[in-house]
Amino acid sequence: MSVFQSSHEEVVDAMEEIKIDISGRTPREVTFDESTERDYVITMGCFADDAARLEGRENRDWDRDDPDGKSPEEVAAIRDDTEQRVSDLFDEIEAKEV
Repeated sequence: MSVFQSSHEEVVDAMEEIKIDISGRTPREVTFDESTERDYVITMGCFADDAARLEGRENRDWDRDDPDGKSPEEVAAIRDDTEQRVSDLFDEIEAKEV
């Protein structure tokens, strides 16, 4: 069972601005077992203590602000920064593979 009931309305709206519909999605916690099957574990300010226990994994906490109650501009900034961090991570992974 998810610890979340639904996506924050502010987030749904911010994603809709870039033509991504998450209105029917429910966020969920990634289980510890799922995390152990990954090379990289990225947390966003929550569950970072669990991720830190994953030896042999690349663990990063991006410590995102909670978008709940934030203005549309603030949520868009969080969204855009997260997109940039994901892009940078993919670039970093590709550079390691060369």
